[in-house]
Amino acid sequence: MTVKYAKVFLAVGAIASTILALQRDASASDTTIWSGVYTEEQAQRGKKVHAALCTRCHGPRLDGAGQSDMPNSPAIARDPLLRKWDGQPIAALYVLTKATMPPTAAGALSDQEYMDAVAYILKMSRAPTGTAELVPESEALNSIMITLPPER
Repeated sequence: MTVKYAKVFLAVGAIASTILALQRDASASDTTIWSGVYTEEQAQRGKKVHAALCTRCHGPRLDGAGQSDMPNSPAIARDPLLRKWDGQPIAALYVLTKATMPPTAAGALSDQEYMDAVAYILKMSRAPTGTAELVPESEALNSIMITLPPER
């Protein structure tokens, strides 16, 4: 194994450990992404982050339809995202996004820019807006669960 791959392996392991810890620590909160946990203004800031850095791989609709010369990128909104992250705290999505995106400069954005990008992902997943912004604080993010949409 080369040094480069060893570093990638260690980084992925650290991220996985963090996400598992966040899942264990998540309380049985009644707050979900369907509770209006971000604002429209925050989602609009996140849309700008997405347009500048994410569209090339994840596509303009966040459906993973990136450019043909890019690696296969997953959908990061709507049903594919909700099914993948169902039952996990939004903190886990934030931590993974911050630790791995963009692939060529992971962690290069401010905490608020990553949080705004997550708000835009929620908007594109049809979660409703609210009156308070998501804040990049682990306790707050750990209390908000990603779930499938409530039955209508």
